[in-house]
Amino acid sequence: MRSWNTMKIEQYIKTEFEKRLEHSSCLVIYDPEHRYSKIVHSLASKTTKVVDASNSMILAREEALGAWVHLSENPELRLVIYLPWEKPKTLLAKRNDPFAPFFLGGAVFPDKDADTYRELCLQAFPAQGQAIAKLFEAGVPSFAAVNSLAGGAVWPHLRALLGVESEREMILALLAPPAGIAAQLEQGGSWIEEARRLISTTLGLELHGSDWHAMQETLGRYILFSEFALDIPCSLPATLSEVPHAESDRRSLIYAICESLRDSHSTRARYRELAEKVDISLGLSEKFSETDDLGQRETFMFQNKSRLKACVSFAKSSNFDAAKKICDAEEQSIWFESSDAIRSLWTCVRAAVTLLEGIAAFESQVQDRTRVAGIVSLYIDSFSSLDAAYCDLEAFLADLEPDNNGGEVFQEFVDSARTAYFRAAESLHRSFIQAVEHESWINSARNDQAAVFRNKIVPLLEKREKTAFFMIDALRWDLAKELRQSLPAAYRVTIDMAYGRLPSITMVGMASLLPDADSKLSISIEEGTVVPRIGSVRVASVQERIAHLKSIYGDRVKAVSMSELEQVRKADIGDAVDLLVVRSTEIDAAGESLGKEALPMLSLLLRNLLRALERSRKLGFAKAVIVTDHGFLLLPAPKAGDAITKPEGAWEAAGPRYLLGEGIESTGVKLFDASLVGVPGYAKQFATPAGLGSFIFGARYVHGGLSLQECVLPVLTIDFPNQPPKKHEVGVSLSYKGGMTTKITTMRPSFDLSVSHTDPFKGEYEPEIAIAIAARAGGKEVGRAQASAGYDPGSGCFRLKPGKSIKITLAMSEEYRGSFTVSAFDPVTHELYAKLDLETDYTE
Repeated sequence: MRSWNTMKIEQYIKTEFEKRLEHSSCLVIYDPEHRYSKIVHSLASKTTKVVDASNSMILAREEALGAWVHLSENPELRLVIYLPWEKPKTLLAKRNDPFAPFFLGGAVFPDKDADTYRELCLQAFPAQGQAIAKLFEAGVPSFAAVNSLAGGAVWPHLRALLGVESEREMILALLAPPAGIAAQLEQGGSWIEEARRLISTTLGLELHGSDWHAMQETLGRYILFSEFALDIPCSLPATLSEVPHAESDRRSLIYAICESLRDSHSTRARYRELAEKVDISLGLSEKFSETDDLGQRETFMFQNKSRLKACVSFAKSSNFDAAKKICDAEEQSIWFESSDAIRSLWTCVRAAVTLLEGIAAFESQVQDRTRVAGIVSLYIDSFSSLDAAYCDLEAFLADLEPDNNGGEVFQEFVDSARTAYFRAAESLHRSFIQAVEHESWINSARNDQAAVFRNKIVPLLEKREKTAFFMIDALRWDLAKELRQSLPAAYRVTIDMAYGRLPSITMVGMASLLPDADSKLSISIEEGTVVPRIGSVRVASVQERIAHLKSIYGDRVKAVSMSELEQVRKADIGDAVDLLVVRSTEIDAAGESLGKEALPMLSLLLRNLLRALERSRKLGFAKAVIVTDHGFLLLPAPKAGDAITKPEGAWEAAGPRYLLGEGIESTGVKLFDASLVGVPGYAKQFATPAGLGSFIFGARYVHGGLSLQECVLPVLTIDFPNQPPKKHEVGVSLSYKGGMTTKITTMRPSFDLSVSHTDPFKGEYEPEIAIAIAARAGGKEVGRAQASAGYDPGSGCFRLKPGKSIKITLAMSEEYRGSFTVSAFDPVTHELYAKLDLETDYTE
């Protein structure tokens, strides 16, 4: 006859190991008593490799390293390392442990107090707590001894009704039953008395009455409040001291139940419902509003604010690892998943931590700031990454939900990150200006922007190599690096640097990229406007620049805007065209009209450039050369007195960051001989703010002056492969509200995006997949993805490892109403991964 109680301690422990492998691809198990050896080996399967160090530590480490390499190739693979010795406890012991890198990059057992053998037994069979305690008082019991005790705990009605074996699973099923079982529970029956005894024995809670709904509410409040009360380091206020909660000897079971409720997709909604009711009924968020330390576990949503304070405190004290750990934990929080406001808040917090950590690392370097070349190298290799991190922060802040509940703590933290960035940027800039004063900016030994066409394009034209020449307005160095990282691996890319001509404005920069600019470029001032010429030929407008190119190369040149490129066909190109000039001013245009949408839009424009490159390859061009006219500065929100006062003088032309003419140097302004800083063919003076400021109050996106951000320019050369980029062997899932509706009722709808390999046993895999998201109707964008966790502002894509899922939010156009399609696709090839057909249903 089958025993009702088939649950064994070995099964329970194996399940615990398997749960950890669900969240991590590697699990290191320390077992000095050799207690878990058979359980560990039972984990082995086609996708799970078990490495046992019992016989040889050296051979085991080599075997583990070999298996570790393949984990990134296939997300379904798992590695378990069994080490029959004590887990290292001190920092020195961890350094000496040859397997430390594995558990630092994965999971480890034991990891917490609840991982002791005794606690595992109590969690598996909580109803036998007293008997198990007596067993351990007499010594460490065997598995058989523990199982024999558990055999006396028979709950036949509950086992039959709930279909589970362990007592913990019974409590979970009673608290958050599946739909079918919930209906049976409502009918009552003999199982109720059994449930009362189970809960009294395991949790110490006495349930009364016969209304199961009322008992269920009491049970939920008891369990959640118990976790909170057992975790917080402070005493409960007097008003809560009599609220029933579990004693500390039941801590592990309480924690395990709450974690199970939060971890399971099927019970998360029930957990959130319970937590909100407990918070409201007990007034917890109000009673603990002034308490900074609310423990390590996030039982209730209001504890999120406490974690924010802890994260900020760590970051301010330069303990960035601890701050990032909190960010990691919050991204796994049940509240992160359920709240757009919390997701956007913590995305901004992580961006601020990343920026501050980068600044600290930059400032700790030994830096030579005396020579122009050295400072430029420092900018390229290091500081430009801080520019990118700062832009990321501002992009995330632009999409910050207004009800994020970050409060003054958050705002002060963001402001401190901004201040730290501009302090570091100003310091580097002043060293740069001093070096330019002692040397020069443009000279014959440097990679002059005006020599790019001669050095990069002319040799290709001489060999008649079909080349796409992308002239992109305002492609700053950090954006070019982001672009390079986003290109397919099959593209062979090199990135060089050019010293930009001044003033760093579009007309001068674009003219500098034309044929003969290195020898014949000059500027004049006509009615306050800078007018560039090559020889006697005016090249101030797009039409004039293209005319100049065609006057030299004739039909070998074809020019289109980047937005027109998608409609160009091979027949439009013909055999004669060797140079396809592709123009784009979108980045500069977005910056010039800088508002809430502008920074997130920059990433969309880079995504369009990715697509345009692949389009030019398909049109038969073997190479692409990407150049830019100038960079830009992104200044902080203006404060009274921020604008730089223009010095007295006869200034012939002016912009936010430059003056041309003659004048007198004044506070906050640097005057240069125009020829010293590379203003082509201009004999008077060039003036620019001494710092990273502007002559125009309120301007945030500015250029025209002499700074690393404005004048250190990228030149990318790409060799296209003959074949299209390899298709990803992945499955992408995009869903809205579990597929229950096709109507969105908010302008900020949230979606689930996940990635998995279609065949885990075949092919080579990339560690991350770039996925672009678009909301379109009638061929036009009617919504865009908001910057949030997993989003890369540089490329405008989400980056996911296969096996991962995230929440994404769309910012819908306020004007649009009607049907639309949300698509997930490859940003380069536009290969469609998934799509949803939806429609708006707003309450106007």
